[in-house]
Amino acid sequence: MAHPTPLLIVVEGVNGSGKSSIVRELQDLLDKEHRPSVIVDIIPKGVIRTLVKEDHTLSPIQRALLFKVESMSAHDIVKRHLDAGKTVIMDRGIFSFLAFQGYAEDLEWEVEMLETLCKKPFLPCDVAVFLNPPLEVCQMRVATRPEEKDHFEEISETFDQKVYDGYRLVFDQERRRPKYTKHVVEIIDDLPPKIVATVVWEGIKDHLQQLSD
Repeated sequence: MAHPTPLLIVVEGVNGSGKSSIVRELQDLLDKEHRPSVIVDIIPKGVIRTLVKEDHTLSPIQRALLFKVESMSAHDIVKRHLDAGKTVIMDRGIFSFLAFQGYAEDLEWEVEMLETLCKKPFLPCDVAVFLNPPLEVCQMRVATRPEEKDHFEEISETFDQKVYDGYRLVFDQERRRPKYTKHVVEIIDDLPPKIVATVVWEGIKDHLQQLSD
């Protein structure tokens, strides 16, 4: 029996949109369909991840540079798993870089230049999952989390709104002029993670079926 073609699926959305939960549920669905998969964070755990998320003394451009440098490690990890025949589910990708470091921090030009000049840019993904429930729902989820909030979660509601608007902007641009993904699945409803993951996976399968017809 032929092995399924490995996919690069990137799950995107503001803090509190449900990314991590959806990523885990998606992997469970892939396991049930005997499709080997692995989860990759855009910034692997380590010193740089801690700096980016917790050091409040960093300037926006310093944070963007560290983010980009560390994402190059993710580039190698993703490529290695795809070459091994595994579908990769990424928790954040290029769209987060553009929305957080670019649009919300007013560094759109600088971020685009970093990505253009980088020898290891973000790999184009097969499917980008855009989790886009109402911002108020996302903020409430973050506010009720038991763990300590990171730098991006405690800046301000104004920053949250800019990130939210930034995602909307970059995905609208992507639909008009595809550059970073072949297909977008957007979820706007506040639904349980298992249901969202099922809807997302069915959308991905429909897309793959259309490609094969």
